[in-house]
Amino acid sequence: MSSLSVPDQDETFDGTSTPKTFYPLPGIAETMVLFLEFLENFNSLCPLFQPVLLLSVYDEDNSINPDQADLWACINVVLALAHTMRSRESDIAQSNHQMSWMFMKNALQVASSLCNGPPTLWAAQALLGMALFLLGTLNDKPCDLFVTSALRITHDLLRLDDDKDTPSGCEDNLQHCRMVFWIAYCLDQEYAFS
Repeated sequence: MSSLSVPDQDETFDGTSTPKTFYPLPGIAETMVLFLEFLENFNSLCPLFQPVLLLSVYDEDNSINPDQADLWACINVVLALAHTMRSRESDIAQSNHQMSWMFMKNALQVASSLCNGPPTLWAAQALLGMALFLLGTLNDKPCDLFVTSALRITHDLLRLDDDKDTPSGCEDNLQHCRMVFWIAYCLDQEYAFS
């Protein structure tokens, strides 16, 4: 026997709820330090993000929130990966490890929105970042879904771009979208053969 219930204040009528923030985003100074560490230590090996765009995303007004799923997830993924890199080099490894998981939980809260929402490069980058983070854990089962979704999103973006002429200022974005596509493709192939 089922019963009807009235949605909570935080729940919408389609059954989804407003994502919970497990850990608040740090201030602009700490965020920029972590972003720069990420760009130097991680992004130089696996270029998920364009440095200039990443650094411009989080500004003084700190107005990014979970409702902007793709940007919210990207910021949290970058912070999680930066703390993961710190935990491997630091004396306070446990603290950085815990903080990395809090930021990843923030990002994972909007994973279904990224997979099912409109295709954006930010969404693909966030999903790949989640997959790369989870590769180092005991439970990497969601990685396949995240990589496949990122591959589909970047393919859709590239296909949409082929349908129209690329303005001259967007060539860098198109080139980076291709790079993210190939990162997703390589990870997808790795899963197919493992």
